Amino acid sequence: MCTNTLVNQITLLTLAGPNRSNIVELLKKAPKSVREIVKALSISQPHVSRHLRILSEAGIVRSRSKAQLRIYLSLKRSRSF
Repeated sequence: MCTNTLVNQITLLTLAGPNRSNIVELLKKAPKSVREIVKALSISQPHVSRHLRILSEAGIVRSRSKAQLRIYLSLKRSRSF
């Protein structure tokens, strides 16, 4: 199996859930903290954190620190999801 095909399949499987795809869509508009994502999507903080960890491990989002907050951003990709 081609590496690009495998990466695409993993990306699609990661985004298959509505919560993760909603988080990515929200982050495409602007970077957000976990608290802002919780408020915008009405999902519990533990669930948001879990989804962000999965998205981060898949290379779909990344985070940066800003004071005491961790800010999440959607990665720009050369290919579309």
